[in-house]
Amino acid sequence: QLVSNHSYGTAGGWLYTGAPNPPDTWLWIGGADPGIKEDPNFGYYDSASQLWDQIAADAPYYLIVKSAGNDRSDIGPDPGVEYTIIDQEGEFVSTSTAERNPDCWPDGYDCLPTHSVAKNILTVGAVDDLPGGYAPLGGAEQVVMSSFSGWGPTDDGRIKPDLVGNGVVLFSAWPDSPLFAAAAGTSRSAPNVSGSLLLLQQHHEHLNGPDNYMRAATLKALAIHTADEAGPAPGPDYAFGWGLLNTLSAANVISDNGENHQVIESSLANTEEDTWSVEVATPDSVLSATLVWTDPPGPVSPPGVLDPPDLALVNDLDLRISRGGNEWLPWVLDPANPSAAATRGDNFRDNVEQVKIDAAD
Repeated sequence: QLVSNHSYGTAGGWLYTGAPNPPDTWLWIGGADPGIKEDPNFGYYDSASQLWDQIAADAPYYLIVKSAGNDRSDIGPDPGVEYTIIDQEGEFVSTSTAERNPDCWPDGYDCLPTHSVAKNILTVGAVDDLPGGYAPLGGAEQVVMSSFSGWGPTDDGRIKPDLVGNGVVLFSAWPDSPLFAAAAGTSRSAPNVSGSLLLLQQHHEHLNGPDNYMRAATLKALAIHTADEAGPAPGPDYAFGWGLLNTLSAANVISDNGENHQVIESSLANTEEDTWSVEVATPDSVLSATLVWTDPPGPVSPPGVLDPPDLALVNDLDLRISRGGNEWLPWVLDPANPSAAATRGDNFRDNVEQVKIDAAD
């Protein structure tokens, strides 16, 4: 198996049921203690995340695609209104009126539940459809974030989601007649991306021979490398990840491999370095390099602790571009200031690194 889609997840924080009368309208799954204001499962690298990373490490050609979750629209009941507390198995615990924060409080960040934060998977958020496709002159602002799609960062500050795809008013399989419907959710954007990635593997096989597929880390790198810019500032962010999936651009890189693009699969021993030479013939070209590797499962912090900063990364690879005496560093984000634009520095958190140089550099 090359790609699998996972449009489900561990519930976190507030759950809206649609029931007309309290305390059944809203459910709280973040813990019964009235002092708990935020579900600690958001952003938490737990044993399930660890297991998913182990599965990916054991199957290097298998890419797990995971929906980011829809928690950003879960605000909870009005102050003083009674709600129901349930446990992780969905069993009734009690009712309460204790005040708790909306999910993704205060500014929309930190609401990816548990195994959506695994390192080796591809976590997908949802944006509005672009019926005419991404227009290069339209800029990043044409990619419009949905009202519900979950944002990072992870507790240790990694960049999640990885990508976004169309997940709004997307025709999807449905249990009732006529068995399809226009629906919205990251449960739609994730299979949208999954199918596109599988087509890229098929295209690679078509060009390179039967059963000749890219490793999962290579496919993930290709999708990130060719994503269209999204978000308020250049580079990645904790809302749109590395941008909007562009399947055509990714397919063109596969077709053009060895000409204007290089798709490289390699390995490194501890403390080893690898160097690749690139010649840029056109003065106004943009040179970009993206590195993704399958990382061993990381350590799990004690459960129930809010936002433990312990790093999940095990192998810290470093991507650099150098010319003469100049060196360019990869994009980094600041989890302490999640809305801030990406800067350049030493990325010691992610198993994804990207360096980009444009004419101004």
